[in-house]
Amino acid sequence: MARRDPFARLKQTPSDGAPAPIDLIPRPKKRTRRREWEKANPAQHYRVPADLHARARAVRSAIVGLAQQYQATADDVASALMTAALAAVQDGEIQLDFRPNPKGRKMAVEVVRGDGWAQEGLPKPKPRKKPSRPLILTYRWGEDVHKSITHIAADSSKGAVVVLLLEEALERVKAGKWGLRPRPVTAKQTVTVANSRKKQR
Repeated sequence: MARRDPFARLKQTPSDGAPAPIDLIPRPKKRTRRREWEKANPAQHYRVPADLHARARAVRSAIVGLAQQYQATADDVASALMTAALAAVQDGEIQLDFRPNPKGRKMAVEVVRGDGWAQEGLPKPKPRKKPSRPLILTYRWGEDVHKSITHIAADSSKGAVVVLLLEEALERVKAGKWGLRPRPVTAKQTVTVANSRKKQR
């Protein structure tokens, strides 16, 4: 059995040549998403060192949780935390200790010819660990914030600086030293359908 079209009567053209009732209903215009804000605030990407992957995931998860709690975006929460953390670095409240990475330097080996060396068994090669997938944190915050992170990191990993500063900021929020205050944003205008029939006098 053929399914009945509920709009069949509206699609019928009247005998006097007038347009069909369904043609009189205005069609909604295709809505295009505005990306001015995204263009003005491009996403910044920070590659996290392997030894900080677990801490980076914890930071990212905590930021998402706070964003859901305050009905904000993760970018807004991360930007607020990072801005406060950078101000704390400038005031000396947060201090980062930069140390050379011993894994980043390897000894050079050369062969020395001659007798008198102790006999040495040839070691078996250690099985190579499967390289971990790179972890990249991506947040949208101002260019001035990114420049401050780059300046603080200098020759170190920017990803490590981002993780450590966000971690410090979250610890202060958790301890009650810092607080997050919701900021109202302009709500978009919504449209509702109301009965527009006027009473006949």
